Amino acid sequence: MNRRSPSLGRRSFLGLTTLGTVGTAMTGISADDTKVLKVGLYLPFTGNMQPTSASTAAAIQIAVDEANNAGFSGDYTLRLVRFDHGSLGRDFDLARAAENAHEAVSDPLVVALLGPAYSSIGFTAIPILNAAGLTMISWSASAPGLTKGEEADALRKARPDAIAFFRVCGTNDIQGPACAQLAQKIGLAKMYVLDDTDLSAGLYGTDLADIFSISFKASGGNIVGREAVNKDTDFTTLLHRVQNARADGLFFGALAPQLARLRISMASAGMLGTPLLAGSAMSEPTFIETAKRNAVNSYFTRTTPDIAHLKNPLAKRFIQSYHRHWQADPNSLQAAAYAAAQVLIRALRLTLATTPSLNQIREAVRIQTASAGEIPTAIGRVSFDRNGDLLNPYISFYRYDEHFSANFVNQLIVRS
Repeated sequence: MNRRSPSLGRRSFLGLTTLGTVGTAMTGISADDTKVLKVGLYLPFTGNMQPTSASTAAAIQIAVDEANNAGFSGDYTLRLVRFDHGSLGRDFDLARAAENAHEAVSDPLVVALLGPAYSSIGFTAIPILNAAGLTMISWSASAPGLTKGEEADALRKARPDAIAFFRVCGTNDIQGPACAQLAQKIGLAKMYVLDDTDLSAGLYGTDLADIFSISFKASGGNIVGREAVNKDTDFTTLLHRVQNARADGLFFGALAPQLARLRISMASAGMLGTPLLAGSAMSEPTFIETAKRNAVNSYFTRTTPDIAHLKNPLAKRFIQSYHRHWQADPNSLQAAAYAAAQVLIRALRLTLATTPSLNQIREAVRIQTASAGEIPTAIGRVSFDRNGDLLNPYISFYRYDEHFSANFVNQLIVRS
């Protein structure tokens, strides 16, 4: 897989606007702007996650270019604007994410957001966007609590029956069992389980590790150790305990930087033959750029399908378009981001066909998204349940080789 990330300075991003701190957003609509509608890219463009944000934004730009070329009712044009909650040396900044959400709400031309990439940002943004009825569609925020149970109810308490957050990916409560299934498929009977307690990642690591552990034990596996770690954890000492426990493999619920740090420590300890399993965070460019050849024999799941292995004409068309624009092959994350944009664009088309007044568009887009039937996209037919979750999501499986490549293993549909 070609891992080059498109630069934001290239052709299709000439019209991309960056929004700064609170106060820069528009408070009114000028006559010159009434035919421009904005879609926010709600992503960390600064810091560690910039390569991933750039490549997913590139995929979204293709969808917007295609939509603008086809035209909209009322002669409207879509414009992508950046809501950057990144931070130098970090994955993202929760305070900036909250500011971004308020900026988006205060600009009457912003009709929806695409994102976030991470669940902890979703927990920050959903209460703000739900209260305003501003639609947000994610392709990778996978925490169950964003949409399910009492946690989700608390996020939507301003308008409990007005769902404004949707996602075209699966959730950790199906990713965890899939990881357990993968462990058993490759012959691992005894697992040592770690989770990252970095609060900036929300409960991503803990939730995923908990669900993996429950599923692995339920299917006959043995958890021989379970530890919580942080950025100061001495992995050398920890790995001695893993070796003493005679674990067949490790599962680590963490983001990419910690996953890479552990794998490098495993290499130093002579443990590259011991498989490391993780969730979709291991697919981040940060992991392979840091771990390099040490990534060999590491496995991960994604909550989206592998685009190259879908028998779908729209998938093939997207692959060709992405390659034509960026001279690179898209991965499943970029395909899912493109699909999220397709869902939003369809809702906007249906909205504009009824020619509501400009101040009605935002709410109409939310309603059209929530009530949509099956929508053909590059990742298959998309439809949502009453919580905004994807019906019949995919889980895909990958393994890194010594050439830094993530090789496709298998994928399956989790039937609702």
